[in-house]
Amino acid sequence: MLAAIAGGVAIGLIGRASVQTTEVVAWTSRLGSPWLLTAFLVGAFVADRRRGALAGGAALAIGTGVYYAVFHFVERDIGLGYAVVVGAAWAAVGTVRRSPAAMTRSMRRNTSPV
Repeated sequence: MLAAIAGGVAIGLIGRASVQTTEVVAWTSRLGSPWLLTAFLVGAFVADRRRGALAGGAALAIGTGVYYAVFHFVERDIGLGYAVVVGAAWAAVGTVRRSPAAMTRSMRRNTSPV
C-alpha cells in the first residue's frame, strides 16, 4: 500500500506540474503515458499479482485525487464540486481499467512457455 500511496502522490503532483511547463511536456502528460508507467511500476513493485494490480489501480486513484486537490486548493482554478465529481470519475476509470489489465499482464508474465 505504501508503494501505491507514494506513486499516486508523485504522479498527481508531477501531472499537475507538467501542465505548467512547456507545451511538449504538458502534451506528453495528457497522453497518459506517465500515469500508466506509474501504475505499471507500482504494480511491479508489489510481489503478489492481485495486490500488484490493485496497487497500480490505487496509485492512479490516489494520483487523480492529488491532481484535482492541487487544481482546486492550490491553483484555485476549478470549483470543489467539479474537482470531486471529475476526480472521482477519473479515479474510478483508472482503477477499474488498470487493475484487470495489470492482472492479465502479470498472469502472462508468470506462465511458463510451452
